[in-house]
Order: sequence, then C-alpha cells, then structure tokens
Amino acid sequence: MLEIPARITEVAEALARQDAAPALIERYRAELAEASTGSAQAQGRKALFVLGGGGRPLLVAGRDTTVAAMIELAGGRNVTRHTGYQLLSPEAIMGSAPEVLLMLGDALQADGTPVILGLPGVNRTPAARNRQWHVVDGHCISGGMGLSTPSCIDAIRASLEAATP
Repeated sequence: MLEIPARITEVAEALARQDAAPALIERYRAELAEASTGSAQAQGRKALFVLGGGGRPLLVAGRDTTVAAMIELAGGRNVTRHTGYQLLSPEAIMGSAPEVLLMLGDALQADGTPVILGLPGVNRTPAARNRQWHVVDGHCISGGMGLSTPSCIDAIRASLEAATP
C-alpha cells in the first residue's frame, strides 16, 4: 500500500495534473487510516476468503494476498497458514474454524448459500452453523490495492462485525 501514493503521482504526471496529486494522496491516506482502525467487534474475528464458484475450483486465500491483507487491516484474522491461493481440504477448512466466510457473489448458489457448504465438513464450521457468509465485491481483490481499498476494508470490517461470536 505504500506504493499507491507513488502510483497516484505517476498518473497525475501522465495526465499533466501534478497539482491534483497531493490532495488525492492525502485523502487516500486519511481514508485508509480510518478504515484500518478496526473495531472491538471485528478484532481477531477468524475469517476465510473462498474464491470459487462460477465453474472455478474452490481456492482459499492465504497470506500474501490482497484480501488477506484487507482482513487483517479490518481487524480480523485470516485463518489460513499458506501463502497465495490454494486448494484446501474440507477437513482443513473445518479445522481452521472460521467465524466468517467471505466470497465473491458467484460462489453462492441460487438460494444464496455458498457452494462451499456442499463440501463435507465445511457445514460444521462456526461460520456455516451461524450462517455467517458475506459477499466481497470482486474489484476488492482484483488488481491489488488501490484507491478503493479503504472502502473494501470497511465492507470486510462490517462483515466481521456482523458475525455472531
């Protein structure tokens, strides 16, 4: 996220709008600081981001992913230990005991339940038992961090706060 102000400056220079860059950088930093404050309700909440559905295999986000960083900035804790996106067995998902499942909209079935609940054992997680799944806007995870990052962190924090302990 440290590179975003530099990107703002580069784009401003390319558009011959260098004068607009400082205000945009300041606004971005303020929004990011506010979004990253977390809350008592979200603090330490165990989350798992599932990338799947829509004909894709079910992958989960590990460390060193954009969404894992946003979960942490929102005050939550990503329950996976691997890096990047990987397949994870239903047993490993159950063992990680996520309190919240985060996913894209295409990971939901027509009735609004996550595809992942069809995997053996997954329906035994706290998130499944308490029906705590939330859709993350796809632009939040594609292309890395950017100007919309603070609003994405806010949305993830709201999902974490809404989860039943």
